[in-house]
Amino acid sequence: MFTVELGAPFGIFLSENIRAVTFAALFGLQFFIWLTGNLSFLNHLTAVFCVILLNNTSLEWVQMQPPEFFPAP
Repeated sequence: MFTVELGAPFGIFLSENIRAVTFAALFGLQFFIWLTGNLSFLNHLTAVFCVILLNNTSLEWVQMQPPEFFPAP
């Protein structure tokens, strides 16, 4: 826990591969803290903010399609 909390934040400023590892470390830490039930809402928020560490190519599978309110005739 202390290694992730003290060491991983420095990975935020490095290359894309290291940012992906940093994302996994920080997100994993938040997930395991969430499993214990401590500060659950704050851990959800922190995990959402960790997503900005990922580049666009790793998030391609999350493409959102706009809803069709008026379907084509």
